[in-house]
Amino acid sequence: MQKDAMRGQRYALKALSKGEIMSMIDSTFVIRLHRTFKDAQHVYFLLEAALGGSLVQVVKDHPEIFVQDMPRGHSGAFYAACVIAALDHLHERRIVHRDIKPENALLDEHGYAKVCDMGFARFVLSKTNTLVGTPDYMAPEVIDFPHTHNSSVDWWALGVLTYEILSGHTPFTDEGVSDPMERLLAIRRSQEQGPIQFGFHFPQVAKGFVSQLLQIRPHERLGAGRGGAQDVRDHAMYRTLAFDFKAFHEQKLPTPFHKQWSYPEHFFTDDFGLDRGQLGLDPSDSLYIAYTADPSDDWDAKF
Repeated sequence: MQKDAMRGQRYALKALSKGEIMSMIDSTFVIRLHRTFKDAQHVYFLLEAALGGSLVQVVKDHPEIFVQDMPRGHSGAFYAACVIAALDHLHERRIVHRDIKPENALLDEHGYAKVCDMGFARFVLSKTNTLVGTPDYMAPEVIDFPHTHNSSVDWWALGVLTYEILSGHTPFTDEGVSDPMERLLAIRRSQEQGPIQFGFHFPQVAKGFVSQLLQIRPHERLGAGRGGAQDVRDHAMYRTLAFDFKAFHEQKLPTPFHKQWSYPEHFFTDDFGLDRGQLGLDPSDSLYIAYTADPSDDWDAKF
């Protein structure tokens, strides 16, 4: 049990390991965990491969995708839809990601984005109290003491992500400070400086979408209501763009960016393409769990 000091309410929390959380996930829009194994010193996660690179790299290398799309705003809406689908799956399972950002969206070989990196994810039945995340994408309630938050922080981060991929920068300033805590507080001050400012080339259709995601009060945020992810998909932006969610979920919708990937024959092997030396395993070791630990030794349980 955990108590909210401000409201006097008690919340039930259950802590799950990263491996346990990832084992609950089975979505086309989230990187899947295939299996785990270990040796005497390491725990290994065998993850689904996403060979198209990260969304942040697409934004940097191909900004034209987001400024020359027709209709305007469609490319940003497409990648936002990928994250919405991922969050819908996670939130249904009471998993809060807490680190949504372009770096954590990887493209598959077809150009669809998959959310990755569950390092900050947590199983949350009601609310939790942790200062965690990447400063530029952290919701106000995460920064403010006592850091009480729920799944609505992921919708805030989606707002920041959408703004960033459509403008090339995040919406809040850190005032140029370098100290980590001072930088966090500077971003928090920036969040309170009135309505979100949009540049001249920012798609008109996406302004309301981003503004409703970046609501300071969590309960007023798009996606925070009973409708959850469906409320986000029902936003006017998607209706205006005539976005075909049926084709999207069937992965028949053309992607904004698609690159042909080719690899030498030796890149993939029957042994999952893993080199034992690179993994830190002795060449004579089994790839899987050949290590026999002391039953009382649960050093790897936190994974």
